[in-house]
Amino acid sequence: MLLSLWLVGTLEAVAQPNVHFVAPNMLVEPGTYLMAPIKVGGFRRIVGVQYSMNWNPEVLRYDGIFNPALNAGIPENFGLSGVESGVLTFSWYDQTLAGMTLPDSANLYVVRFQAIGSVGSSSTFTFGNTPTTKEVVDTSFQAIMAGFHDGMISIMGPNAIAELKEAPVMISECTPNPVGNAAFFDIGLKQVTKMVWTVFTPSGNELYTESTQLGAGNHRIPLKVEKMNTPGAYLCKFFFDDGTYISRKLIKI
Repeated sequence: MLLSLWLVGTLEAVAQPNVHFVAPNMLVEPGTYLMAPIKVGGFRRIVGVQYSMNWNPEVLRYDGIFNPALNAGIPENFGLSGVESGVLTFSWYDQTLAGMTLPDSANLYVVRFQAIGSVGSSSTFTFGNTPTTKEVVDTSFQAIMAGFHDGMISIMGPNAIAELKEAPVMISECTPNPVGNAAFFDIGLKQVTKMVWTVFTPSGNELYTESTQLGAGNHRIPLKVEKMNTPGAYLCKFFFDDGTYISRKLIKI
């Protein structure tokens, strides 16, 4: 049942996403257990949330929900009947109707999986509308537009993961993500190199480009968040003079 059937008011979506839900991108070894956090940004005075999540059950085996926020209960706020088929639902509302707030990049909850697929296999970890439709309601008792950002979990052998760790260039995911007032990337280099990076807006336009010469070692590259005036999904592309190209997605709230 949609939240709109039992929350007061007519539900109308606003033009831009106010709140974001982010699933992780992860690399894991076969057979291991992994903790996949669902993070939020812009979660302000929210009265109700519901959606479905999906994954490939031949790659990931569900093994539990941990540390839910919002005083959510297990199984009260989670639909677990479809987890063997790769379907999990979440449905929560604030019974006080006062609305609840979470810090940016806070975990809404964490899903534990076992990686049962073979080396080289992967599974998306996605937000969907079946069987539970995506909907977020705030204290205006209107449905607000929410950004749902899917993740990917890939299974790699220990040798491949070790090789990644020894690669000439390593770039972290954006921290934090979603992005509030400040954010950065951590970069590890094996040798001196020139780096050029470009940030693209949610509409795909170039926002800004910078370049620098970096020595071997670890570096922290801050984002110019003050230029990111539009909420949404941004893309940062990094180019190195050895031909390496790496992209990272980030969410601005």
